[in-house]
Amino acid sequence: MSFKVIGHIVKAHGLKGEVQVHLDVPDTGFFCSLKKVFAGIGAAPDEVFEIKYAHIQNNKVIAAFSKLKNRDDGEKRKGLKLFVTEEEWNELQKRQPEAPDVKGWQVIDADSKRWIATAIQLLEDNRFASPLLELEHNGHLSLIPWVDEFILEVNEADRQIRVKLQEGLLSED
Repeated sequence: MSFKVIGHIVKAHGLKGEVQVHLDVPDTGFFCSLKKVFAGIGAAPDEVFEIKYAHIQNNKVIAAFSKLKNRDDGEKRKGLKLFVTEEEWNELQKRQPEAPDVKGWQVIDADSKRWIATAIQLLEDNRFASPLLELEHNGHLSLIPWVDEFILEVNEADRQIRVKLQEGLLSED
C-alpha cells in the first residue's frame, strides 16, 4: 500500500490525549472527515490511529486518537508524521481544485441571488486552517473561509462566486 504525508503532530493539547496537528494541505475539512490516519517517523507509517474526533480551534486542528489516553501519550507523539493512503490522497486532490485568480469577481448570495461583495484575492497560507477569500463589501474588507460550507459554486465563465454566509460574517463597521 502506498501513502502520502498530510501533516504532523505539533504538540499535546490539554490533558486527555488530544494533540494539535499541522496539516500540509489546505482542506482541513478533509482531515476532520477521516476515520483513521497512519503515523510514523520515517518515509512510511508504522502504526494506525483511529480518529475519535477532530475539530478546528483558532485556525489549528485539534484531534483525539483512540490510542492516546493522556497528555504524556500526546507528548510522546510530538513530530510524528501523519499519512493517508494513496486512494485518500487522490480523493483530497479532487476536493481541491486549482484556485482561480478571483480579483474583481462578483460574490453572489446563494439565497437572494444578489451581489453582496467584490472578491479581492484568495489567501493561501499554511498558517490558516483553510484558504481565505478577501472581500470588499460596502467599503469594508472581510475574510471568509474558502470551504464548502461557505463557497457553494465558482463560475469562472461569469467571474462569480456563489456563497452561503452566516450572519455577521461580512464586516459592517
